[in-house]
Amino acid sequence: LMDSVLRVRSMALIHQQLYGVESLAKIDFGDYARTLAESLRSVLAPRARLQVTADLVEVTIGTAVPLGLFLNELLTNAFKYGVPERPTRTSGRTGPLLDVSVEIRTIGDEVSLAVIDSGPGMPENFDIERSRSLGLQLIRSLRRQLRGRFSYDCDQGSRFEIICPSAARE
Repeated sequence: LMDSVLRVRSMALIHQQLYGVESLAKIDFGDYARTLAESLRSVLAPRARLQVTADLVEVTIGTAVPLGLFLNELLTNAFKYGVPERPTRTSGRTGPLLDVSVEIRTIGDEVSLAVIDSGPGMPENFDIERSRSLGLQLIRSLRRQLRGRFSYDCDQGSRFEIICPSAARE
């Protein structure tokens, strides 16, 4: 239920950003990503360290919604399945044991969105194309909708990236 609530909030955040701009044609996806990432971190992993690095990437709402849902799924997985928090030796309090980075940049006429975490990575036999989890099925569907190329590396932590046509050209 919480995952569904977070997906709805992700879409609502896009619409909320549209109310604050002069033109409804485009939104700054970097600003959106910062707000979404911080919101998810505060709910799912308040002690995780988060860094969002983003070029100015303006996207239409037609691309912002699927790309935002894609980002929501990747961040939710990173925060939920990253290294669990445990007490430190010196303080007895919990500290950040998970680092999560979001990188958004333009590459020519394409947009790259990457989510990197320092968690335990995925099992050795992990195959995103065969996974039956709702979140990973959604990621596959969104990749097709965005006409994007998707890659992942889970050797040391996890890195998931999608590269898709630039939304500014829609």
